[in-house]
Amino acid sequence: MKLAFCSGKNKSLFKSIIIFCFVIVLVGCETGKSPSPVKSEVQPFVDSTPLDKSYQEIIVFELESSTTLKKDYAERILECRDVLIRSLINKKKYRKVVPGHDSSPCEEKQCLLVKIKLDDMWIAAFWTRRGAGNPSPSYMYMQMKLVDAATQKIVREEDFRGENSGWGAIYSFGLTDRNLPSDMGKIMAEYIATVVPNTKPFKSE
Repeated sequence: MKLAFCSGKNKSLFKSIIIFCFVIVLVGCETGKSPSPVKSEVQPFVDSTPLDKSYQEIIVFELESSTTLKKDYAERILECRDVLIRSLINKKKYRKVVPGHDSSPCEEKQCLLVKIKLDDMWIAAFWTRRGAGNPSPSYMYMQMKLVDAATQKIVREEDFRGENSGWGAIYSFGLTDRNLPSDMGKIMAEYIATVVPNTKPFKSE
């Protein structure tokens, strides 16, 4: 009695997987690109000059966005802000970094409000990219305003535009797409840490 390697159904599935892998390799050869993840491309900062005033407390508001974006990307939007806050906390540069709302009070005299507007975003699903001749990149476009809590004046404005390579997302099986909100949170945290001074940095006990 002979043993079959796989059933007809499994055999078809195995064949499909082989063909898909072959297509990925072939595309990489035709484009001259190796199948490795590609990081997000972010527009350079317009103004990275440090502010004249230092701050000890930073309150990061919820990202402002349209009803449609909130519905389609609720978890991604929350992730972006959470990563921004955690990244700033990990730098241990400021006495306090917290999420907040318009009515959130400041506990420190030198308090900075971070207000971010999400203009547009699109996160592609990996399976929608398969077989695409020219896959569109995932993207996030945001505007950040840094507001002095004491005077309610805007002390700095900056635009953040991040895009992922469509081919890089295919090669990484959608990893660069899924990481885009987190990457943008880290980038905005890095910007804040660069331009917002603190004369009395946090010291862990």
